[in-house]
Amino acid sequence: RRYPDLLLHRVIRELIFNKPTQERIDHFAANMAMNAAHCSEQEQIAIKCERSVNSLMFAKYMEDKVGETYNGIVSSVTKFGIFVELSNGIEGLIHISNMKDDKYKFDEIHYTLTGENTKKKYKVAQKVKVTVTNVVVSEKKIDFEIYKGDKDENSNKQES
Repeated sequence: RRYPDLLLHRVIRELIFNKPTQERIDHFAANMAMNAAHCSEQEQIAIKCERSVNSLMFAKYMEDKVGETYNGIVSSVTKFGIFVELSNGIEGLIHISNMKDDKYKFDEIHYTLTGENTKKKYKVAQKVKVTVTNVVVSEKKIDFEIYKGDKDENSNKQES
């Protein structure tokens, strides 16, 4: 990941200490775009790999936590559900099909899910209490559902 810095330092050192010829400067210029593109590709591969490993380790960690309840914050709202992040950085999904207390509609402008009957609304940065319902390590998947213990725990009716 530090190779782009190294390449740039080599060019700077060459310009300061070696007083390069125009031919050498042209060589650096001709190869810089290709080197930058290659470094960018490799960085994207490394980031994807890191995320994949993190997801696998998070799922492995949560594997024996099914049934446990946690406080979290809604990190994303989509048409298929709500992603909730726990305080330890682990993220899971509450799939809309598991939100059985109402029929929820996705507002793509405000990124919210709102219950048709209850008017209960879920939005990014909202605090929620969740229960771990399923973990599939091989799929790097963690499923949550809204905690059902306290009926008013996650109540957030939209005021008219």
